[in-house]
Amino acid sequence: MTYYALIVNDIVERVVVSSIDNLPPGEWIECSIDGTMRGCYPGPGFSYNRTLDEFQSNETPSVDPVDP
Repeated sequence: MTYYALIVNDIVERVVVSSIDNLPPGEWIECSIDGTMRGCYPGPGFSYNRTLDEFQSNETPSVDPVDP
């Protein structure tokens, strides 16, 4: 079995474990749980960058406020 991410408008909708023959219609991109394939293991809401062929988190890093 292999991990696949369903991509809709370059956004990950869901990730499933399946064989390629059992996937419903749609654009499915293979991924790996350990992040060694396509940048990282994606989750719902992640972007898929076609140019880099990798998944990217859309979260912005939090910044601690600095007292002046």
